[in-house]
Amino acid sequence: MTVNVASNASSPQVNQVSVSGGESGSAAATDSTTIMPPPAVVKFVGLDTTTKGNWHGVYGADGYSVAYASFAIQNQSNWTWAASTTDVRALQNGANTGRIAATWYKSGTFTFDVNLKDGNLHQFALYAVDWDSTTRAETIQILDANTGAVLDTRGISSFPNGMYLVWNISGHAKINATRTAGNNAVVSGVFFH
Repeated sequence: MTVNVASNASSPQVNQVSVSGGESGSAAATDSTTIMPPPAVVKFVGLDTTTKGNWHGVYGADGYSVAYASFAIQNQSNWTWAASTTDVRALQNGANTGRIAATWYKSGTFTFDVNLKDGNLHQFALYAVDWDSTTRAETIQILDANTGAVLDTRGISSFPNGMYLVWNISGHAKINATRTAGNNAVVSGVFFH
């Protein structure tokens, strides 16, 4: 899945938002000047433990990916706890016609690559639910993809009811989900606004 942001064709910089390994839109460069990418900027917005899987109208206005959808991340496995359920912890599907309890997971670390090249801050929300246990704990760390500098780190535990972690992000960032307790780290969806 790719989220495209409007580009300015008169700018020498190619403006695009690449949310995954899919297609992306871009404007043609007007000169051959090499422009260094802007550094990633991250500001933690907050933690949401009340929305649960009811993300429509709250998150994802500019794009989303739920664990069953195509999304380019590294080192993850996929798992579906319930392909169809009425449990509000499960994410609404994209068509808002049902819910699915699915996840990307890893016993170590898996990574999301978010590349926002328009220079604007975009809200990025990550949804995690410890669906089948109460013992999982994980660390979500955001790094500048160009320098490796750690921009923010959040530890989560006790999330069987689901929670969103929300940041404002610009630039090129890598988001690592790392298991700290329980069987594995889990993330069920990511959303852009």
